[in-house]
Parts: sequence; C-alpha cells; structure tokens
Amino acid sequence: MKNPFCLRPDSYFVAAASELGIFGGKENGQFDPNGKLTRSQMAKVLYKTLQIAKMI
Repeated sequence: MKNPFCLRPDSYFVAAASELGIFGGKENGQFDPNGKLTRSQMAKVLYKTLQIAKMI
C-alpha cells in the first residue's frame, strides 16, 4: 500500500484510511494530524467508516 502522505514509513493506518476514502488530506495533499477537523469532515469520516463496515 502506497502512503500518499509520507508521514512515516510505518504509517499503515493513514495509508489505509486514504485508500479507503476515509481521509484525503489537506488541499495540498498533505496529512495534518494536528490540524482541526470540521463537523462536516467528521461526518464524512463516520459515514465512510460505517459504509465500509456495512452498518449503513
């Protein structure tokens, strides 16, 4: 799995979330783990996660 964010070589979970469409990074394509998350972004994270888990 290719990590588009290049945060760390072992950042498997970030790469997996990106590949599944849960997280996409900032507009510049960078992952910002200390950045703020809006309600809209959190709703997308929850929705995509529940879809993948086949709970909705």
